[in-house]
Amino acid sequence: MDDCDAGLMRASIPHHARTMLAPADGEPPAATEKYELFWSLGFAVAADDFTLIGGFDESFTGYGGEDTDFSFTARERGVILSFSAATMFHQHHGVTSPPLQHFADIVANSLVFHHKWGLWPMTGWLSAFAAAGYIGWTADAEGIDVLKHPTDDDIAAARVNAPY
Repeated sequence: MDDCDAGLMRASIPHHARTMLAPADGEPPAATEKYELFWSLGFAVAADDFTLIGGFDESFTGYGGEDTDFSFTARERGVILSFSAATMFHQHHGVTSPPLQHFADIVANSLVFHHKWGLWPMTGWLSAFAAAGYIGWTADAEGIDVLKHPTDDDIAAARVNAPY
């Protein structure tokens, strides 16, 4: 590891939701049944498996749901996903909670996903949108009623100082 790499490692913060899934140092990647946690930020798949999966469904636009759909299709087609111990770096960017800047995409892609799979993705975000009065939705709903769209001020107020 050169000095530049060592400095990058010292300045890095493991992602709170993904670190627990990686195998320990020296262990081979393990197959997972946590397909709902697949994250395309950094992944590798053999070309034949990618073809078998069919790539990413282009019905999903913008942000949200496309990764889970990809992994559910992989599961349906018998492609085993594994979590890697590889170190991956993600450029820091502002975070909002809930991700109001992606509100329209998340609502639209949730409907696409629900129509395709019969269940709701991103339930934490949908629940947060509902609790804040942006949508009418419950986990047993057949649809989503948009009640209002977040304003620029709403999005700014949702910004958080996350360490990742």
